[in-house]
Formats: sequence, structure tokens, C-alpha cells
Amino acid sequence: MPTPAQTMLSRGFTALSRVHAGTWEFGSAEFPAIAGALRPDDPRLSGASDRWIELQVATDEMPATYPRQGDVLEHAGATYTVIRCDDDPIRLVTTILVSA
Repeated sequence: MPTPAQTMLSRGFTALSRVHAGTWEFGSAEFPAIAGALRPDDPRLSGASDRWIELQVATDEMPATYPRQGDVLEHAGATYTVIRCDDDPIRLVTTILVSA
């Protein structure tokens, strides 16, 4: 059973997702995700030579099989390679890092 704070976070993220999320594809599965470019000084970019994007996805909207490092996602006709994906189903929001 979620705590009141978790319930409010879930509701807020769902409302934000309705306005800002785009549709991403992983194999035959589609899911809504909010995308944001990482700042050049983000420590997760250390040593990266390409552009990274952080996707925020409501965990209950994730495909049954989570994408893993090296998998390919598609969005608006472009392909992106998964760098890292949180795979903790207890979290309300899952983060996926992809390279463009």
C-alpha cells in the first residue's frame, strides 16, 4: 500500500506525463516518457562522447520486460541506445538513460 506521499507523487507525475510525455517504443511495446537532455556537467556524462537523454517513466507504464543496456528504443522515427535503466519495480518513477 503506497504512503500518502507516494500517492501524491504518482498523481503529480501522471498529470505531468499527460502534458509532456512522448510515446517511446521498445520492441512492440509503447510507453509514455518525459524526456530531458542532461546538462554537460552532469556526472553521469563523464567520458561520454554522444548526447544523452534522461527519460522519466511511470513504473506502471513500463513494458513487462524492462529495456537493458544496449537495447534500442524508438521515438519520432529516431533510434536511441539504452545506457542504463532502473529496474526496481517498487519505485513509482523509472529512469532510463539513452544516447542519441
